[in-house]
Amino acid sequence: IVETFSPSPGSTFNIEIAPATPDGKRYPMVIVVHGNFGLSAPFGDQLRDFTKEVASLGYLAALPTYYPDNQPHLTDTDIAGHLPTLTAAVAHLSGRSDADLTRLALVGFSLGGGVAMSYINASPAGAVAVFADFYGLLPPGLVGPPGVSAGVAKFPPTILFHNEDDPVVPVAQNSEPLADALASAGIVHDPIRPYKWYKDDWDQGAFHAFRPGGPADVDSRARTKTWLTAHMPPTGRP
Repeated sequence: IVETFSPSPGSTFNIEIAPATPDGKRYPMVIVVHGNFGLSAPFGDQLRDFTKEVASLGYLAALPTYYPDNQPHLTDTDIAGHLPTLTAAVAHLSGRSDADLTRLALVGFSLGGGVAMSYINASPAGAVAVFADFYGLLPPGLVGPPGVSAGVAKFPPTILFHNEDDPVVPVAQNSEPLADALASAGIVHDPIRPYKWYKDDWDQGAFHAFRPGGPADVDSRARTKTWLTAHMPPTGRP
């Protein structure tokens, strides 16, 4: 299902929705947040397939866009600028009869990981029940010096995936300090030190995104689905 939503007057964005079981109950929502390639090739179909996989577990799954076109925006690092669009997408989904807003998970990719983190931090504690971060760009100021974890105090159980040799979003400046902060805050997360990241050699993904169908892609999808079902079971409620 493709619908549209509007974060502000005069702006319209698409959201692709894989509905929950039509049985009159409300189901947990999982929102997949794309990176600055948007839903253009080669990542669009990969993200759509993953959204459908998540929905097949029993969730209401959705893939909104925060760009008005289908083109890559490779220089875009404006995390804060896309936060209102993600917020509007969540509000749009919450109006569905099969959606349970009290149970929300976010799965963010690259820039979308940063947007998802900003949403978590801007929301009341507990608003997001689970987070899966794929080589996400860390929002400025979220994580301070080693041992400082106040910026992640609202984070839910979080699983992180990254390419060890990522030149686009370096793991040492992004996923590792985030994981360290989660550990300091006592928040359930994976991995824990000593970190073992993937070694994906897909040049079309700039050694950043995972090769579709490759070992990192397959394993990270499977682990994400396990993480989601463990921390936010896909059960319907009246």
